[in-house]
Amino acid sequence: MSKPLLSLIAGAALLATACQHTLAASSATRLRSDTGSWQCPAGQNCDDKPDYRALLSHDGAQEIYLLFGPQLRTPFDAAQLKQHFRFGDLYYPSAQGNIALHITADESGDGKIEFRPAPNGRLLAHVEARRYRLRTEGKSPDCQIDDVKGVCIQEKRIDAPLSIDLELKLP
Repeated sequence: MSKPLLSLIAGAALLATACQHTLAASSATRLRSDTGSWQCPAGQNCDDKPDYRALLSHDGAQEIYLLFGPQLRTPFDAAQLKQHFRFGDLYYPSAQGNIALHITADESGDGKIEFRPAPNGRLLAHVEARRYRLRTEGKSPDCQIDDVKGVCIQEKRIDAPLSIDLELKLP
């Protein structure tokens, strides 16, 4: 084969891969939960003036943790949620493994969050991540996590866009 033909084939393969990533990123993963609770620092009442308020939503293998400043008050709206948001962690299963990402108010984490208008009692948001972590578990007699032998967790950073729509019930 000639070098120009090889370059053309390699270029086509790269283009196909880029198109697959673009296509995958264009459709948002939807995470929905009807469970949730407000968490405040130990020993602090959420009705008083805690150091922070965190919305924890745990639904099966999916976990969403969004932390807000203490000034967050009901009724919630998108502008107030944005103003008081500090950071969030999202964990959910996918076909390739468990996806984990960390988002921050200053966008220094894995991506950014946009709170959207929502009906009373719901939180709607859109997350655009530029990277995430993929965790896979395996078994091998050579592995050890803490005091458990035979279990391996491998985490790999994926530098690819990821789009997530959140719909959470507020407690």
